[in-house]
Amino acid sequence: MAQRMQRLVDWAPELLEQDPSLVAMRKWFERLAGYIRIKRCLGDALTPDDVLLVMGAVWRTPSGPAG
Repeated sequence: MAQRMQRLVDWAPELLEQDPSLVAMRKWFERLAGYIRIKRCLGDALTPDDVLLVMGAVWRTPSGPAG
């Protein structure tokens, strides 16, 4: 589980380089939703640390037109 979450976090900068921030965020959340669908209890299995790790990736979005 931790490896999937880390891959999701690590994917954020790549998405932001290739897509506008709104598109990148949509793709990112679609993948998260896919993980939840694959492992139905994933939502319950997320710890507060996992949530903070994931949100850290979201908050790294730069300010300005690209972010």
